[in-house]
Amino acid sequence: MDDEENQAPQLENQAPQPENQAHPRRENPSRLILQRFTYCMRAIQGALLVASVFQILIAVFLMPTFGRLLSPLTTIPLVTLVGLGMFVYGFPQLGTCAVVGVPTLLVLFFISQCLPHIVSISREEPFNRFRFLRYWRLNPNQIQRYALLFLVPFAWPFAAVLSVAYGHTHSICRVHLSGLFSGAHGLWIPNPFQWGSPTLDVGDAVAMMMAVFVATFESTGTFLMASRYGLATPPPPFVLRRGAICQGIGTLLGGVFGVGTGSTALVENAGLLGLTRYGSRRAVQIAAAIMILFSILGKFAAFLASLSLPLVGAVYCLLYSYVVSGGMSFIQFCNPNSIRVHFIVGSSLFLGIAVPSYWHESLLPSGVGSSWWSCTIQVFCSSSALGAAAAIAMDYIVTLGDQALRVDSGRDWWAPLRNNADSDTASFYAFPKKVVNLLPSLKLEGE
Repeated sequence: MDDEENQAPQLENQAPQPENQAHPRRENPSRLILQRFTYCMRAIQGALLVASVFQILIAVFLMPTFGRLLSPLTTIPLVTLVGLGMFVYGFPQLGTCAVVGVPTLLVLFFISQCLPHIVSISREEPFNRFRFLRYWRLNPNQIQRYALLFLVPFAWPFAAVLSVAYGHTHSICRVHLSGLFSGAHGLWIPNPFQWGSPTLDVGDAVAMMMAVFVATFESTGTFLMASRYGLATPPPPFVLRRGAICQGIGTLLGGVFGVGTGSTALVENAGLLGLTRYGSRRAVQIAAAIMILFSILGKFAAFLASLSLPLVGAVYCLLYSYVVSGGMSFIQFCNPNSIRVHFIVGSSLFLGIAVPSYWHESLLPSGVGSSWWSCTIQVFCSSSALGAAAAIAMDYIVTLGDQALRVDSGRDWWAPLRNNADSDTASFYAFPKKVVNLLPSLKLEGE
């Protein structure tokens, strides 16, 4: 009995040891999180590689046909819903911290809309309350062009002061500085397949293919809006094909380097063209070079990560409004007094908003959207894709065989501008001469 009593405590001490050996992950939970993250990134990489090939095939075979189906009437819901579909990143994001978002929005509105008018008045009228601004070297157009640059010196320090004042009570308002700059790399160049060999899952690949399918056609609305604010002719079908192919190449690079996302046209850039009123190919080239440079500088990425989301939401409120209003401006090329035009525009906008809302509010909370197939349908039922599809179908059904209705939709006005014979189209969308000299096959006539 004494021996059994002496052995009992020893057995109790030895009992947990096999359990610890069988579950070594409990000793280091961060390792389990890293393994799970790496597994997800490898799956995303494989899905992106498959989707990039699918996106390039769409660009080559479907985008020219889709471009020929477009008209000013069908462009209205396509572009308008591209801007309206981003509303969740605007004021809802701003409202998460109104003490940062609302002053930022008001200051941006004052700099971009009111200040240029005040400066112009100060130079036209010698005796007024704003005459001290006449010695400012910037003209009104430059003030509006650099409105966002003028906003950052106000908004970021303002949010930083509030971060110190509120502390940890309002984390969404805070400028996150702790550990960002000290932990960021000074110079970091990503390696191909940095997360390991990509894995392929059929469900993930199909969902990603549907995502790039919708994103490719939605990007058409951004291209049309950029050409509108850039004072260019509507992009012909071969230009839309060229842009979609570049998106597919970007998605392929995203899968190779493991960035986790595909490539699409940024809607905010179209709104930025409306804000700055400056469209230049050289400006885009310089901006692309700066983005590539800053992407390998960890300290600059840390500065972007420190920006509070309400500040970004305030900027989006202004940029997306330009996209929405620009989409509605295409109605001037149609017959605004036609009842059929009213029906097509109104019904396509209504369906583009109602169907995604029904999906998100009714089906997803009930658990229907748990499978990969339901997620695929959810991606396909985006607002701009549904609105554009409904508008194109109704436009061709209504105008079939009726020349007067083709005039109402603006199709006859748009047709001469969407081919290589137009001199303005050739000047806007031709490749640079140095590129054509290196690659003669890229001449505009050969597209």
